[in-house]
Amino acid sequence: RGDGYQRQVDHMLFRDGHKAISNDPERLRESYARFADYLSSHQRAAEAATAYELAGRLIDAMNAYKEADQWQQALTLAQKTRMAGPELTHFMRSLAEQLEEQHKYEQAARVLLRLPDMEAGIELLCRAHAFVDAQYECAAHDRWDLMEPCLIYTSPSPGDIRRSRRPNSG
Repeated sequence: RGDGYQRQVDHMLFRDGHKAISNDPERLRESYARFADYLSSHQRAAEAATAYELAGRLIDAMNAYKEADQWQQALTLAQKTRMAGPELTHFMRSLAEQLEEQHKYEQAARVLLRLPDMEAGIELLCRAHAFVDAQYECAAHDRWDLMEPCLIYTSPSPGDIRRSRRPNSG
């Protein structure tokens, strides 16, 4: 019997256990917390995040969502926990850095634009080639000066310029 069978047995036991303690909110939260810890230790961050939420451990849930690259859920929980301003800013910047390192520039930009860090957000939108979105953000905030860095992402390469200067044969 393989790992799949054990997972099915574990799931059935977990489900049955929750039915048995469903009338005791404290024990139920503790059960969700233990299950979330188990899921987290087995690199199942997205599932762990949900279990942490059910356990009322919102900071753990937020970090699990971040680990699972579910940045929108992570930000929603960060705001729900009413993090202090500097702490929330730090969390959002670290989330944006993580997304940028993964070359998810548009998603990183969305996080930074919520801070709002217009300069970095617009630059990342341009790196993602999301020029229409970058223009929209510039227009919405009357910051057309921020489009200038985008020119490096739209400028033709030197090879393109040389090719365009060649005379047509024929």
